[in-house]
Parts: sequence; structure tokens; C-alpha cells
Amino acid sequence: MRNFFGIALLLFSQMYLFANGLVVSPQEDHHHHDHHHNSSWELGVAAGGVYLVNEQEYAMGLHLHLLKRIPKLERLSLGLGFETVFDEHTHFNTAIVAKYDVWKGLSFVLSPGLLFLKHESAWETDFSTHFEMLYEFQLGKVHLGPVI
Repeated sequence: MRNFFGIALLLFSQMYLFANGLVVSPQEDHHHHDHHHNSSWELGVAAGGVYLVNEQEYAMGLHLHLLKRIPKLERLSLGLGFETVFDEHTHFNTAIVAKYDVWKGLSFVLSPGLLFLKHESAWETDFSTHFEMLYEFQLGKVHLGPVI
């Protein structure tokens, strides 16, 4: 039963809490009409459930990233990300973020990075990987949508 509530928390808390693509730069992309991107920069924010593999539990998390679209590879964006997990132990994650726009709002994100954990009074570091699939739609200058 605990897994059911954890999965429900993970899925439903991600829905519509993702604000992606806040316009940082006013540059327009007139060459590719298949994409709805207004800027070469992207500031993303996601809040919701996070599954902690090593601890086998769910917790609330907050993810921020800043990405730059690669001009020659219009579907690829690269940048930096930061995530914190609100759990009984302090978790911080810093990562290199790669986002690939697959098709009309559907994107995949891969973020390898370093995880900083505080257990009692000692800090530990570990390798981390953040996978994400998202579907976004445009609402004015903001892109919204669910994230898994």
C-alpha cells in the first residue's frame, strides 16, 4: 500500500507543477516552425515527488535548471541543474543537464551529477543520475506540463 501512495504522489504531484521555458532571451526562432520555443535559453522549475532508490522511499523535491539551446542541433539543450529533496536527511544534487526535444512538446532529460547527502553531522557525496520525460504546452511565454 505504501508503494501505491508513493507512486501516486510521484505521478500526480508532477502534473502541472512544471513551469518550463520562461523566456530569458527575447530571440525568436523563425526557422523551425515545428517547435514552439521562443528563446535560446530555458529556465525550468519542477516540484513534486522524488523516488530515492538507495533509501527505497518517496519524498518531495524541487528541481531547477538553466539550459542553452545548441544552435546547430536545434533539438538539444545543455546546461546546469540543481535539485533538493526534502527528507529526514538533507539531499542536494548538482548536475549537467541534457534535454532532447523529441516531438511537439515531448522531451527527454538526462542529468548526471553529484549528490550531496548529510547523515547526522557528516556530508557524503555520490554519483547521481536524473531521468525525466516531460510533455509541455505553451501558455503565453511559459511552458507547462507534466513531468515523470
